[in-house]
Formats: sequence, C-alpha cells, structure tokens
Amino acid sequence: YGHEAGDEILRETVRLLPQENYLYYGDSLHAPYGVKSEAQIQALIALLKDLVKRHDLPIDSIIAHSDVAPQRKVDPGPLFPWQRLAEAGLIRWPDAAQVVSRRGEFERALPDALWFQQQLAKVGFSLAFSGQFDEQTRNVLAAFQMKYHPARYDGLADAETAAILAVLNNIP
Repeated sequence: YGHEAGDEILRETVRLLPQENYLYYGDSLHAPYGVKSEAQIQALIALLKDLVKRHDLPIDSIIAHSDVAPQRKVDPGPLFPWQRLAEAGLIRWPDAAQVVSRRGEFERALPDALWFQQQLAKVGFSLAFSGQFDEQTRNVLAAFQMKYHPARYDGLADAETAAILAVLNNIP
C-alpha cells in the first residue's frame, strides 16, 4: 500500500512541479493519522533540515499528500505538526498578529468563492476557478485548513481561513 501511494504522490507532484526535487514522508498510522511524539517530531525536523540544506530546496518544498491530491487524500491530517515545521524554517507560516488583524475585515464581508479559489491557487493548490463553493473547492479548503487552521477543517469558507490566505499571499 505505502509503495503504491508513494508512487502516486510522486507522479502527481512531478506533473505539477516538474523542476523541483521531492521527499515523500509517509504516515503508517493511517487515518485519522496519529499524534507524533516529541522524539518523532524532532527527528523529522532534523531530517528535513538536512535534506533542504543538502539539496538547496526552497521554502515550502515540503508538502502533504492532501496538498497534491486534495480531491482524494486527507493525509497527513490536522494533527500533523506543520507549525513546528514552520518554526524550524521549513515552511511559510502566517504571522498570528496579522491574521488577527485581518480577520475582522473578513468577518464583516467574506470573499466569494472565486477569491478563495484564486488565493488557494497562489499557495500552490490546483483547482478549477468555478466561482462556486463546489466539492473540489471544499476539498481544497479542507486540505488548506488541516495545515493552517486545524481547529476547523470542514472545507467551509470562514473569516479565519480568508485572513490566513490573505496574510500568506501578502494581500494588502
């Protein structure tokens, strides 16, 4: 199972980002994917830092199965320690104060589906710009939320998710 899943992920990643180098980290605990011990997190961060340095990989080279195939995959899930990877300088993370500052504007007026689709594409997701909160958009929103807003990953647009997207994409 793991080998087939890894091959599928790699094929899709190469198709989407043909010029990049890749590392696939699998979670053998299966859904709902387990909490990692502190030792596992530290070992993973050390490994990833070494690989990023050795291969001169840009920030955000570390992606999830759900980032590549959000229509079919949910791993590594909302318990994966993405923020710890960000604290280690391995992925971008939105500044919490900026998110709080921006959330109010989105609570007053939530952007439409097309805005969310465009912003999700800017952070690397592949999706059609249907202008609707359709199933593919909800799946991509859920994948994004599992990484950046794991308290809520229902795939529904909300002010917090909009604020996180705005901060990550440097929207004035």
